[in-house]
Amino acid sequence: MNRIKLILSVFIVLVSLASSCGKNKKEGDKLITVNNSDHKIMVIIDFDYPDTTFINSPQCFDCRRVVDPNSSYQHFFHPNNKYGWKDRISENNIHNTLTMFVIHGDTLLNNTFEEIQEEYNILRRYELTIEDLEAMNWKVTYP
Repeated sequence: MNRIKLILSVFIVLVSLASSCGKNKKEGDKLITVNNSDHKIMVIIDFDYPDTTFINSPQCFDCRRVVDPNSSYQHFFHPNNKYGWKDRISENNIHNTLTMFVIHGDTLLNNTFEEIQEEYNILRRYELTIEDLEAMNWKVTYP
């Protein structure tokens, strides 16, 4: 009988832990890029503002992503991280700003990263504060 109570207790604890997953999401845990163009784009997210030098060193799990034409992509800071994008931005940048670079998909196929960097072959550069992102509901739309 005690064994059944123990198993039942463990089961109840596991169910309550599983049901609480996702309820404690941090503000800004969803950052979405919408690609309204007719071509693929690559989005690179950087936290070094006001330095907007275009670099090829992703600073987080999902800071570099290809987004298909006429689609959207939800960037995840890190699947096991308890912090959201808002926390990451504010902890790593006194200006509370992230930079998002958008590159044409064909540019990636036909050029080295060094060539893209030298020619600054960027379709768009966004400099977005936390307030900007909140006003946009954490959704950045290109173009």
